[in-house]
Amino acid sequence: MIGKLKNRITFNSKTSVSDSAGGFVNTLVSYYVCWAEMVSNTNSKTNITGRDSLNDAITFRIRYTTGKTFTNALVITFKSRTYMINSIINEADLNQYYLISCATLK
Repeated sequence: MIGKLKNRITFNSKTSVSDSAGGFVNTLVSYYVCWAEMVSNTNSKTNITGRDSLNDAITFRIRYTTGKTFTNALVITFKSRTYMINSIINEADLNQYYLISCATLK
């Protein structure tokens, strides 16, 4: 199974950083980088406020780790796209792999 983990993904946390004008800018800070298997990848058209858009849904499988805590407050960067995490599942409750379901709007 480890040989199928061929895609490098980055978990990022969202933080606010002050800018020179005294305001705040939202930025992404790297939280965890790992190898992942792309389990599924689907594109579907949706109509949002009268405009067509593509919803890019993807599910990743990563190795289980106790060193980090994953929540849907994190986002994943993969191939220059940012994905919001919908769910994180301990696959078959065996503490070997996580299945992470994500989506983004293009």
